[in-house]
Amino acid sequence: RMRKYISGAAAAVAGVALAVPSAAEISITGGVTEDIGFGSYIGNAKAEDDLHFQTDAEIKFQGTGMTDGGLTVTATVEMDADSSGSIDESNLAISGAFGKFILGTEDNAANMLGNKGIGGGYAGTGYYDGGENYTPAGSPGPVPNSDALGIRYISPAMGGFQAGISYQVGDNADPDGGATNAMNDGNILAVGANFTGDFTGNSITFGANWVSVDPGGDMDKMQSYGVGVGVGIGATTLSMRYDMKQDAGGEGMDTTSYGVGINHSIGALSLGIGYGQGTDKDAVGDGVDMKNTVISAGASYDLGGGVSVAGAITSGEVKNAGSAEVCTDHDNDSNTPDMCTGGYMDIDDVGVGLRIALSF
Repeated sequence: RMRKYISGAAAAVAGVALAVPSAAEISITGGVTEDIGFGSYIGNAKAEDDLHFQTDAEIKFQGTGMTDGGLTVTATVEMDADSSGSIDESNLAISGAFGKFILGTEDNAANMLGNKGIGGGYAGTGYYDGGENYTPAGSPGPVPNSDALGIRYISPAMGGFQAGISYQVGDNADPDGGATNAMNDGNILAVGANFTGDFTGNSITFGANWVSVDPGGDMDKMQSYGVGVGVGIGATTLSMRYDMKQDAGGEGMDTTSYGVGINHSIGALSLGIGYGQGTDKDAVGDGVDMKNTVISAGASYDLGGGVSVAGAITSGEVKNAGSAEVCTDHDNDSNTPDMCTGGYMDIDDVGVGLRIALSF
C-alpha cells in the first residue's frame, strides 16, 4: 500500500486536527472498492434475477509521534468516504516494549487477532435474496465485531505468538463485520490470539477467539468461539475455519459454521476456491434447523500501483429458510384447519461478481 506523508502543520489541509507534536509524521491512506454482481435467486416458489452495485470507500489519517521516554503515540481517524461520509474509527494507541494499548473506537481484540483461517473463492461478491450483496451464513467467519468505544491491549509478538484482550461499552457501539443488535447495546469482552511460524520454507498461521456480550438488565450473556488455521506450502495456502455461537439464555451452541478453502498464487495472479456450511439450531421450530451451504470460486490479479481486480462465481443453498407452518381453524368446527401458511422453505442462488479496487 502506497503512503503519502505531509507535515504536522499541514494536517488541517485534510480537514482533520490531530493533537500530535509538529514534528510528528502524518500519513494518509485509503482505498475504493467497487463491486458489480449479477445473480439468480429461487425460493418460496418465486425466482428473481438482479444486477447490483456496491461501493466501499475509506480514507485514514494517521499521526505518529515519539515521547521523551521512548513511547510511540499514534492517533488515527478513519472515515467512510462513500455516501455516508461518517467517521468510522478514531483512536489513540500507546506502544512500547510492553505491547500496545488502544483507546477509542476500533475493532475488538478477537477480530484483530483471531480472525484467521478464512480463504478460498472471494465470497462476498455473490448474490442472495433480491440482489443483496452478502457473505452467506455458511461461509467461515467473520468474527463478531464492533467499533464501540473501549480499551484494547495487544501484547508484543514473542516467538510468533501474539494475544490481546478488549473491553467495549455497548452504549456507543457502531457494529460492523457481522455484529448483532445485541452487540449494539451490550458491553463486549473479547480475547484473541494467533501464532505465525515458518518451517523449512513453508508457513502456518493459527488464530483463536472468544467474544462475550452482556446486554445488561435481566438478559443473559451471549458467547462466540472460533478457531482457524492456514497452512502455506510454496505458492499454495490451505485455510480452515470453525465458529460457534451461543445466543442469550441458550444451552449449548445455537449456531455453528465451518469452511475450507485453497488458494494458489502464480505471480500477480491468485486463484481460489472455498466451501462453507452453517447450521442454525432450531431456527425454524423445535427440532428444525436452518442449514446453509456455499461454494465460491474466484481469481484476483494485482495490476500494480495499488490497483487490483477480482472475479468470483458463488452458488449457495439454504434449507428450511422459512418459518414453521401455522394452521388456522376459521370455521371453529374443531376439525381439520382450513388454512395453513408458512412452511419450511428452501433457497437456491447463484451469482457472479466483479471487484475493482484501488489502495493508496
